[in-house]
Amino acid sequence: MNPLSLFCSIAIMLITGIVSYNAWISWQMSKSTGSIKKDSVTGIMKGAEPLLLNGNNGAACLLIHGFIGSPTDFGRLPSLLHKAGFTVSVPLLPGHGTDPRDFAKTTPEDLIQVVQSAHERLKRNHSRVILIGLSMGGALSLIATQSLAIDQLILLAPYLKVKHFWYYLLPVEWHHQLLSPFIPYVYRLSCFKQVYKRDGISQIVDYSYIPLSGVKTTFEIGRRASAVSNITAPTLIIHSKKDKATDYNASSQFIHKSKNPNFRFVTLEKSNHLILWDYEAEQVEKEILDFIQPGGQK
Repeated sequence: MNPLSLFCSIAIMLITGIVSYNAWISWQMSKSTGSIKKDSVTGIMKGAEPLLLNGNNGAACLLIHGFIGSPTDFGRLPSLLHKAGFTVSVPLLPGHGTDPRDFAKTTPEDLIQVVQSAHERLKRNHSRVILIGLSMGGALSLIATQSLAIDQLILLAPYLKVKHFWYYLLPVEWHHQLLSPFIPYVYRLSCFKQVYKRDGISQIVDYSYIPLSGVKTTFEIGRRASAVSNITAPTLIIHSKKDKATDYNASSQFIHKSKNPNFRFVTLEKSNHLILWDYEAEQVEKEILDFIQPGGQK
């Protein structure tokens, strides 16, 4: 076989493989999303609904969940905050909790706007609003500090950079650039949910099919968040060294470059990415509750 014929054969096999994969993933995704229980009016998946709990101490907590996730990312934290007297708002981010194809059409501005609007609503009726962001929600929270008066900021395993492993060979962003023009969706097995403690994993409501255009949106959010440096609000960051999704070192370096003297950084040793579902969840909950009590940031 001459080189040209060999090249054409390889090209045909690649094109056939890509077309076949995309047809299969589209069929699987339609079948999967069609079988999930959803609200007939909102289209929101059962368990992924936004949450609002009215408190009585005059302060509010705004919780922003992570990439492809939902309010369930926070485990029992919303109820614990409410028991402590706080109003608790956990919005469902645009493109989340409905259908992965919705996230494929979501822009960074769509996500940022929800955080800004939710904070402004709470600020009208509460003397203090604490912003708590997990993963991509942490990056969105950082971006929000540039346009909002944040009283206190809590970042849980914030997304500033993707955790890199040697076997990736290339940076994750490069893999995305290579694949996204040809493959719009990828499937994530449940075993890749970033929690070491597996007994509560069925309660986490998120997507199994990931749109690569949504990944691009998340990369842009992380880029903007990494550029933030002038945070003045008292800030708590909690991150695990064993996080397989977001980079612990990026969080540590972020603190070093910040000029804010009111930073507290807590290192976890046994948790993966979804720290409120993992082995150190109780420690995370206690750190948050202690921090947001009056004088707790000192």
